[in-house]
Parts: sequence; C-alpha cells; structure tokens
Amino acid sequence: MRWPIIIVGMLSGHVGAMVLAVNVASGDSGSGNGHSVLPSYYERAVQWDESRAALARSVELGWQATISPAVFADQAGVRSVVIEMRDAEGAPLTGLLVQAKAWHHAIGEIQEGEAAALTGADGTYRVSLPMERAGQWSFEILATRGDDAFVSQSTLDLASASSLLGTPAGGSPR
Repeated sequence: MRWPIIIVGMLSGHVGAMVLAVNVASGDSGSGNGHSVLPSYYERAVQWDESRAALARSVELGWQATISPAVFADQAGVRSVVIEMRDAEGAPLTGLLVQAKAWHHAIGEIQEGEAAALTGADGTYRVSLPMERAGQWSFEILATRGDDAFVSQSTLDLASASSLLGTPAGGSPR
C-alpha cells in the first residue's frame, strides 16, 4: 500500500520542481532581481539593422572611447566613470555630447548618465552612474557632435580591470 504513495510523492515533487524552474526562468527583470542579461532585448532585436548601420558609421569616423570607472563606488553606490574620446589620429575630441548606459550582467537593469560638453582640452567626459556591484558590466556610449554620431559597446569586469578601450565593433581591450 505504500508504493502508490511513493509514486504520487515522486510525481508531485517533480511537478513542484518544474513549477519552480519555470518561475525562476521567467523572472521579471524590471524588479531589479530578474535574470535578464540584455535589457530591452525585444526593442534591440527590432532595431537591429539601424544599430548595425550606426556601428558601421562609427567605424568610418575612427573615433575611440576609453572607459575608466572609479575603483570604488561612493556610499550611495554611485561610481564616477571617465570616458576619454579620441579621433582616428589619437587627438582629443572636445565639444561632444556624451551619453553613457551601463548594466550589470546579473541584473540587466540599465543605468544611464550624460556628460554634456563637460570637457577639458584632453577630451575627457565624466559621468556618474549607480554601479555599486562588482562583476561584468556592459557599456554603451553615444557621442555626438553636429551630424557625427559615434556608438561604442564594451564589456568590463569591475572586479579585475579599471579601464577598457571601447571600439565601434564591440570592443576588445588594446
């Protein structure tokens, strides 16, 4: 008489485990603790052609963005990020409107900041972003001046690096 109870118990345990797995896999990334690696993935997929064209135009410009976040965040969890912009010859780019987006790979919640013409002669722009977690962060930089628009995508591990060169093609450190 106990075999049917064991079988029903095992089947019920399996159903419970599958319900839990579906719940975890379909977590809401908007709550800040979901499992989305890429925020706004549907919108990005719809705009794929436009984003690839923007990257191609950025390659033609030859600009480069070096992203250097502060080693530590302040007490509010905000980290200063310095973005150094250079042209194809390595000369500093001044007078740009620089927008930065960053998101942690484990959360997928976008943190945004903007540095509008806050530059010296050395082409550096400073943005403050809420980035208290260590780990893998993705950065998107949009720098504009007149009709020129530069897009850079980079990934940075805040636990082991403090600077990464962002290139239009998706970035690899130089």
